[in-house]
Amino acid sequence: MPEPKNKEELQTPSRMLIFLSSYSPELSSKNKPLKDLLKKDSFILQNNHRECIKDMKSIMSGLAFFDHSCRAIKIN
Repeated sequence: MPEPKNKEELQTPSRMLIFLSSYSPELSSKNKPLKDLLKKDSFILQNNHRECIKDMKSIMSGLAFFDHSCRAIKIN
């Protein structure tokens, strides 16, 4: 995820984080600086926002996703 340059570029990953926060409670609390930034009229990305983006990348890379297209494997 490249560093967002405006609100629109931050909104898409933010929506994904909101969805994923139901699977990782840690995401919801750590995402607060970005949610607050989206509520402001001006978009000024500061160091705390950059750190938050870095943390989000780290947390998201540790999440496992279930692939529904995989076939079941029977283990004896």
